[in-house]
This record gives sequence, structure tokens and C-alpha cells, in this order.
Amino acid sequence: MTTQFQQSFRSTCTARFLGSVTVLIIGLTFLAAPLPAQTLTTLHAFAGGTDGALAFDGVVRDDKGNLYGTTGYGGDPSCNSNFTPSGCGTVYKLDPAGRETILHAFTGAADGQVPTTQVLLSGTDLYGTTSQGGEGGGTVFELNQKGHKIAQYNFQGGNDAASPQAGLIQDAGAIFGTGYFGGTNNEGAVFALNCGAAAACREVVLHSFVGGPNDGAYPNSLLLPQSGGLVGSTIYGGSGTCNNGFAVGCGTVYKLTRSGETLLHSFNGADGTYPSVLIPAGTSGFYGITGQGGSSGNGTVFHMSSSGVVTTLYSFMGGSDGAFPGGLIEDSSGHLFGTTYSGGASGGGTIFELSPNGHGGWTETVLYSFTGGADGDGPQRGIALDQQNRTLYGSTSGGGDPNCNAPYGCGTVFALSY
Repeated sequence: MTTQFQQSFRSTCTARFLGSVTVLIIGLTFLAAPLPAQTLTTLHAFAGGTDGALAFDGVVRDDKGNLYGTTGYGGDPSCNSNFTPSGCGTVYKLDPAGRETILHAFTGAADGQVPTTQVLLSGTDLYGTTSQGGEGGGTVFELNQKGHKIAQYNFQGGNDAASPQAGLIQDAGAIFGTGYFGGTNNEGAVFALNCGAAAACREVVLHSFVGGPNDGAYPNSLLLPQSGGLVGSTIYGGSGTCNNGFAVGCGTVYKLTRSGETLLHSFNGADGTYPSVLIPAGTSGFYGITGQGGSSGNGTVFHMSSSGVVTTLYSFMGGSDGAFPGGLIEDSSGHLFGTTYSGGASGGGTIFELSPNGHGGWTETVLYSFTGGADGDGPQRGIALDQQNRTLYGSTSGGGDPNCNAPYGCGTVFALSY
């Protein structure tokens, strides 16, 4: 791992966890205290060793109630044995009773290491990425339900994408994703993969980011299909003044079509910095989060029109309110649910709800504050929603078993009834 990778990887994780336009902050109500009706259940506490450790993204849920996710460490204790906890990461499955199955433990060699994103569930198969390993630039893998590898692509470096740190999507039979590094300027790339039955995948680089005021740098969000193209965000680049030593700018939202790339919005700090999650907002654009920035510097939830006009729905205030949002999901009633990596009553992060207040504004409610103990610490961005049973599912990178990575814990998988 190069020095640039180490520095930028830390910067990405910090921004992920922490993650000219008119900004409207309207009609906000803040309820900081958790409500009695909310009940959090720890479904699994990672123990390291052959179990996973340190989830860097959340979970997906199938129609039978099984949860799937990845951990960045744990699994094969002989891999990455100089690091505590050891192991090069896992793909795991939890059944509805909370029983865990390790579907795959990465070896750190040809199959990759350190998966940092949630998996894509496609039929009965799982797609995912590793940020390292393979031939050096990370991998895209496909597993069946028994954990057997069906196909894999190794990023080559150079003009190829490298070190994916966002999830994958599937559209028209192809797999699309981004590399945080790689491309012609080593500031990231968007790629498409076609994986056939011959246990091999073919890649096409669709766009290489070059940074500067007119393009993004270091993409780290799940791509969002919209209006004949793909919409995504970059953590740096654009016209803002943020600077990580390698790229300038506070992040962008872009759209990629067959005609090329269009920069929809450049964040400037006041409207947020470091965007990292986008979800559809019906036919009227999309919702997203910024990991920092906003009125108090602790991150925002925003709406963006299809033409790039931003409205800030909520700016986090830190403290018991939460800080540095990550996850975001919408229910059928138009309510938004998400996580903050830190803050809350005990500083271990929160689960929040944003609800339209009927007057053009939004009301925020902190549904749960993590204690940093057995319930977990630092909830991650990928959350799943069972609306019928009013339950949210996710994972944390710390807390849980105090004997793993003592005294910090190795993370948990949780269910919150609300």
C-alpha cells in the first residue's frame, strides 16, 4: 500500500464516517432524546479470528429475512497476521435468528483483501469488491450462496479503475461501480463489468476523473441509475476550497451518459462537503448526505433536483444530535432514515428519522444513540428497511465484544424496531 493510498484511504474513511446554489434550511425541528418505543437488538457481535471484524459498510436483506454483509478484517487469522484483529476480511450471512455463516474468508492473495463496501444481492448470487489484493488494485467478486467464487475481476492499475470503496449496481445485465483510485489521473474512475459463465469478467472504463473545478475526484458513492444515465458523487473536486493534499474541492455530484459526463453540482462547505450517499427521490431528483459541512460543520441531508439545484433539508448540530451522517434510506411514506457515525447521547453515533412536517420543512428525531458498548459504536452507511415490521438493520465498525480489538470491540449487526 503506497503512502498516497494510506493517506487518502484514511481521509476517505474519515469523510465517510464524519463521508453558485441557493441553500434553503427551512422548518426544522430537533428531538434529541431517544423515544421509548425504539428497541435495538444486537443480532451479532463480531469476535475476530475466524469470525469477521470491523464492518466498513452495512447490510442488505433478502426476501427471506437473511442479512448479508462484509467485514474488512477477521476470517483467515493467518492473513494479515501483523494487524489486530488479524484476517483479510469476510463475506457473512445472518439468518433471521441471528445465526452467522461465513460465506468467504479472503486470503489476501488472488481473491483480494479488505472489503469495504456492502454486497449486491442479485438473484441467489452476491457481488462485492475488495479495496486491496488481487493484482494490487483490488477486485470485484461474485459468490454463490455456498460461498463458492463464480467470477472475479482484478483491477490492473494504470488507466484501469483501482481500490473500489463504493458498492456495485446491476443494470441491463452489466455491473457498474467506481474505483476510488485509478483512471488516467489516478483520481478515480467509473467502470462497467460483464461477467459471464466462464468465471471471468470483462471491464470497460466509462470515465476517468481529473479533479479541478470542472470535474470530481475520488468517487465513493453507490451509482444511481436516473434518466438514461448514472448519477454519483465524488468526495473531492469541484469548485470548493477543501484540500486533502492530493485534490482540491469539497466534492461533486455528476451524471454520466453516453454523451459524456456532466457536473451537476459542486459543494462549497455551506451546503455541505464530502457527499457520499445518493438515493432516488421519486421523479424529482434524489436525496443525499454530506459527511461534513453545513451550518455547524457536522454534515447535512439534502435534496437535489435533476438539474443540480440543492436544498439542505437538515444540518446536524453535533453533540446529542449526531454528527457525520452516512446511511440514508426512504420509506414509502416519504420518511428518511439514516445513521451518523458519531454524536448522540453517548458519542457512539445515532440512527435518525427525518419526516416532512407538512409546512415545507422537515422534523428530525433521534431514534437511537449508540453507547459504544455491547450495542455497537460507529454505525455504517448501508442500512436495510423492513417497513412492514418497522425495523431497520445495519452494522457498526466498533463496540460489541470487548475482548475483540480490546477495548474497542470489532463491531455488531443490529436491528432497531421503531
